[in-house]
This record gives sequence, C-alpha cells and structure tokens, in this order.
Amino acid sequence: MKSTVYIQLWQYRSSEPPSESGYSLHFLRKDWETFITEFWADKPDNAPATYECPFGQPFQCQVDTETFLRVKDQGNIRIKGGGLPTGIPENFLELDAWLYAAYPRP
Repeated sequence: MKSTVYIQLWQYRSSEPPSESGYSLHFLRKDWETFITEFWADKPDNAPATYECPFGQPFQCQVDTETFLRVKDQGNIRIKGGGLPTGIPENFLELDAWLYAAYPRP
C-alpha cells in the first residue's frame, strides 16, 4: 500500500524571519482545503502582532503505515511545535531546495 498524505507546514508570523510552528497531515487534498478554510474562518479581519499561519502549499509525502492509518481515520492531524516528519529539513531556508529536489516542478 502506498502510504502518501498531504503535509502542510505552519509558521508563526510576528517579525522577520518567521519561525516554524509545526505541520499538519491530511489524507486527501479536500481534507486539507476544509481544514484551512475552517482555520481562517474564526480569525479576526486584522492580524494580531503574532499569529500562526500555513507556510507555502501542501505537498504529498510518504509516511509510515501507522501514521498513514491515523491520518486516514482522522482526515487531518495538526502537530504543533518543532520537528517535522523524517527527511524534511527543519530550516525553512533549506526547504524550498529540498522540495524542488524531492518533488520536481513541472
């Protein structure tokens, strides 16, 4: 079984540079869309001094079977704090190069 899910990276915005605040895992792209829509729905019109938000676009990545089954069962899982799934650079400055190498753009 191919154990692929969508991963959305998150960041804290307050000053430059932004800092990582974790990631979320989504079984389907539609699950991600719903998750992001619901996240923004309860936010104020004006951003506070510090806030959390998605970083970039989601991407697909293979995960272990246990994680895949948890995401499949729950649809969305939010992991707050440091640390990313194995193999993903923790430094946002390195992330774009890693994504391009791992998932080439058309």
